[in-house]
Formats: sequence, C-alpha cells, structure tokens
Amino acid sequence: MQRSNALDFAGSIERAAEIVTEGTAIFAPEYLAGQYAFDAAELDGHFTAEDVVAAHLDFMREAGAEFNKSAALKIAMEFVAEAE
Repeated sequence: MQRSNALDFAGSIERAAEIVTEGTAIFAPEYLAGQYAFDAAELDGHFTAEDVVAAHLDFMREAGAEFNKSAALKIAMEFVAEAE
C-alpha cells in the first residue's frame, strides 16, 4: 500500500489529528487515520491485533480527529495484511 509522509513530522497527537481531519490532496482522512493506527500498533508490537489497532483509532479521535472509524479500521487492517 502507498504510504503518506504527512504525519511523519506532526510533532504532537493534536497536530496529527488536525492533519488526519484535513486529509491531503492524495489521501482521505480515513486513509491517514488507518495508516496512523497501524504504525502506532506496530510500535507497540501488536500491529496484528484488530482491537489494538482500533484503540489507536479511538485515541486519534479523542485527540480531535474526524474520520469514519470503520473505513479507517478497514484500511489499517489492509496495512496489517500487507505486513504479514
């Protein structure tokens, strides 16, 4: 899957949430949120666990991001499938 570098230098979860909500010219908010959740779960060492990935999506929403959670979870799990 193609990856965005939009979140690489966010600096804070709040800024990352703003970037996710805004999306980019290429990536929808759901794609960015899914990529974020996969990356965060991977850092935790639990990237294959759907509940862990979903928890990272919840964290992103609590930080103020607006996106469709089910669509973002589907994208995150596509990242998981590709990584396995």
